[in-house]
Amino acid sequence: MKRRALALLLFGLAVVMPGLAAAADAYLIGAASLRAGPAIDYPRIMVLPAGVPVSVYGCTTGFEWCDVQAGGDRGWVSGQFLQYDYQSQRVLLPEYGARVGIPIVAFVLGTYWDQHYRSRPWYHDRDRWSHRTIVHRLVSKAGAAVRLSAKEYYLLAMLAQGTGKVL
Repeated sequence: MKRRALALLLFGLAVVMPGLAAAADAYLIGAASLRAGPAIDYPRIMVLPAGVPVSVYGCTTGFEWCDVQAGGDRGWVSGQFLQYDYQSQRVLLPEYGARVGIPIVAFVLGTYWDQHYRSRPWYHDRDRWSHRTIVHRLVSKAGAAVRLSAKEYYLLAMLAQGTGKVL
């Protein structure tokens, strides 16, 4: 009986601990909109005031947008509004994200919205949101913005994760 209880406890910790370790604490340097996706035209969930601590679960390529949780709300904040404690000072996440180990993540609208927004009034409009073109500021030698569909961006992010390179 004790062995079984210990095994269940260890299994529970093994399941819960990676999720706890996956989030990093950051702070907003200015008021920012918490959005339902990584672009300014996704629905706004709320406006977060400056100084609010958030848990960062990952960011899109280039740390342009970050998947965060503030209180009980989950969503996306522009990376330019996030600071992180690093070596006894606060640094901007887009400049130090790779050094502090913030993972690069892909946004998959269907999965993300299913997990976090089923009760929101715009949830039923998922098809419209998932088939639109988004402009992403990808880091390139030419410095030009590239237009990608959500699916193309997802595939590009998955390639970057598989190779360990930031595209």
